[in-house]
Amino acid sequence: MSSVISSVSSAASTATTTVDDGDAELLSKEAFLKLLIAEMQNQDPLEPMSNSETIAQMAQLATMESINNLNDQFTVNAGLQSMTAALDMVGKQVTYTASDGTTSVTGVVDKVYMESGVFYLDVDGSKVSLGDVTAISEAPVAEE
Repeated sequence: MSSVISSVSSAASTATTTVDDGDAELLSKEAFLKLLIAEMQNQDPLEPMSNSETIAQMAQLATMESINNLNDQFTVNAGLQSMTAALDMVGKQVTYTASDGTTSVTGVVDKVYMESGVFYLDVDGSKVSLGDVTAISEAPVAEE
């Protein structure tokens, strides 16, 4: 019995260490699988895990996988929403908070670009984060 506890404790320890090292979302699934495998490998053959326990654990795994997939989709949708918002600002006049944090600057958005997964606006030659924009309006029409 102590070898069973030792094996499961070892798997739990390894799983915990692994989760602390990196991508918790992905490694939580890995940790769960390690614990489940350790539990199944070290169960008492005279009192095996019941079918309902096994099904419950598999359902938990399926639920966790579904939640991870949903979270991934939300991340993609948020990125698309940011891209759409940024592209809609091209040619518009925006007011934004300057890098000093106190000055409001107004200019026309010339283009949109992305750096390290974050969208920025080029406003009259200045790099502006979407989060710094405080107002959007139609650009004034130039008089001839």
